[in-house]
Amino acid sequence: MNLIAYTTTRLQIQPLSQSLNDNQLTDIKTLLSPSVVEHLPPYFHNINSLGQVTTWLNKMHSESQLLGIFQQGVSHAISQEKLIGFIFLSNTAHKEAHLGYLLAQDQWGKGYAKECLQGLIDFYNVHKFITCLHAGVDGNNLASIKLLGSLGFTATQSSQGSLWYRYDFTD
Repeated sequence: MNLIAYTTTRLQIQPLSQSLNDNQLTDIKTLLSPSVVEHLPPYFHNINSLGQVTTWLNKMHSESQLLGIFQQGVSHAISQEKLIGFIFLSNTAHKEAHLGYLLAQDQWGKGYAKECLQGLIDFYNVHKFITCLHAGVDGNNLASIKLLGSLGFTATQSSQGSLWYRYDFTD
């Protein structure tokens, strides 16, 4: 998979290192709160120790390109950028990718999800690495369902409580 990194008006999206310090791991543990992971697969749940965060990160890195969503210009103990979420990208077929994302609960309702996903779409429109982006959503996650629709994703199917969407890139 091609390396993805881009910025938006308020966000910087870049690959997340596998070598993080304890403060960064603690930030991730806090970010993966029960409310945030409610509609996500079981391996996102009950991450209560730094060891579990490391195990989760290793799993995410092995299955996908793990991108950190950083809020720009926010004072933070480690840097001027604050980690507020993740984008997960994995190949599904030739020139297609599967998308997953999450944001810290205290960042909900601020337009960050739409901003970072629109930035991803814009990135792919310029770089043409893929022709289609797929996203699966829990049928109870109304905010994500609405968001994907507003970005131009179309519903393709549903199975076992999940809805599937796709975004086709044009030449």
